[in-house]
Amino acid sequence: MSSSSSRKGDAFTIDRDVSDFVKTYKANGKELCFMPWAQSLRLAGRPSMKLVEFDGPGGTKLPFREIFGGAAVAVEIAGQRVYLPVQNASFAAMAAGEVDARNLSDTQARCRAKAIAMVTGVGLSIYADFKGDGAAFAKAVGAGITHETDLGLIPPLVSGKKRGKSESSDTTDFLGWPAAIAAANLADPAFGWSIEEWDVLDTATGEVTAQPYMRYGTGWAVGVTVTYRGHEHTEILPIMGMAEVDTANGKKKMDNQPLVNPDVNDWNKAVMRCLAKAIAVETGYGLSIYAKMDFVEEDGSEQEPAAARGTVTPITQKASSVTAAQPAASGAVQSREEAIREIEELLKSTGADRAGMLAWIEVSSLDDATDTALVQVVKVLRGKAARGEKAA
Repeated sequence: MSSSSSRKGDAFTIDRDVSDFVKTYKANGKELCFMPWAQSLRLAGRPSMKLVEFDGPGGTKLPFREIFGGAAVAVEIAGQRVYLPVQNASFAAMAAGEVDARNLSDTQARCRAKAIAMVTGVGLSIYADFKGDGAAFAKAVGAGITHETDLGLIPPLVSGKKRGKSESSDTTDFLGWPAAIAAANLADPAFGWSIEEWDVLDTATGEVTAQPYMRYGTGWAVGVTVTYRGHEHTEILPIMGMAEVDTANGKKKMDNQPLVNPDVNDWNKAVMRCLAKAIAVETGYGLSIYAKMDFVEEDGSEQEPAAARGTVTPITQKASSVTAAQPAASGAVQSREEAIREIEELLKSTGADRAGMLAWIEVSSLDDATDTALVQVVKVLRGKAARGEKAA
């Protein structure tokens, strides 16, 4: 496993208002925002950059890198490399053999803008869905971050992903890479990151080549190394997405499942997620979000934190005819004491994260949880137990 050093030297700023330069267009039923690469380059003071070339067959040079059968271009600013997959008009990954000169040129232009945003901060608010409002983005990331700030004490900017297709669907909180990048750069002018590479065997040809991913069980994983305040940390993350899995109710399509046959888009998403997680682990920024994510089931079921909405209190003092010997999994009405006892047992048997559970229901102790919260926790842990998730 190896990583290359990466560095930039220009001042990093995210509070600049670039909304006047933002363009919009509609694709796949959504309105998307971007800033033309030339405008990004001008506003950033024209930092030195280069389009990366990759080794091809017979010692030739290619303007893209083949990843999982697709193509990705890369731009470097002062040693910091940023990738972007080549996509078609519907944002689907294009096969490496199908890309043409126009596809490559357009992707390189978008990659320039992304690299400028990630390295200098100019336009980063666009990627965070603030449409160029730098002041609002900076405030959301964390006001007053300096080179001495402990990022673990800064309330992070939380992004959300809907767990269903309807407008009323609940969302899963996560730390977006724009906020993570912004916080790390503001706290450390020397912050940098790189994608890990490993020797990978092509079982079809027998050839071993260095790739920005590795075998991970039956699936694949990516790795990102961050350098923060002189210390390096490497994080590994599986490449995940929608996949059909076996459940107690038959086969079901679920998100956040390890992918056996990912494409270059899946790879890119995993890299950006891994970058955000590595920043959280090393700096502390957004770590509270991961504490919740690790506990909440991501199977699309209707679950919510206990602070939520809890207008019902289904846990009651049990009737004297209900004995404590009844199996917890039977779904019998429980007292608070029985619910807490069952939770403790399930935490041990499933290996679920206690800190994540408490963060999810927003309390420091189960004794402080609402009745609604205890019901939700029991439901989640029973689901884990039913799926056979055991402590390692």
